[in-house]
Amino acid sequence: MEKTHIEQQFNKAYLENFSRLKRFACEYVVSPADAENILHDVFLMLWERRFELFTDEDLTGYLLVSTRNKCIDLIRKRMRELEAGKELQEEYFITLK
Repeated sequence: MEKTHIEQQFNKAYLENFSRLKRFACEYVVSPADAENILHDVFLMLWERRFELFTDEDLTGYLLVSTRNKCIDLIRKRMRELEAGKELQEEYFITLK
């Protein structure tokens, strides 16, 4: 079965950008596993929007911005989780007194 032109472009974009984007994401989230999860989300979003995005010239810029935004989203989520954990811990200590 022959791949379509869009599938070939997607595969090329993945192969050319994944390792560089992973290093970029690791600067934000530190964990390589988190970086890979973010990139899987970014490339899934790219695949879902493939018919509109592969007509654009600046796909690399789109991938960088998408990766950065996903990293920031993860950091914000983790910060909210930490704050919620601190609040629960404070409430627990108050009830112990």
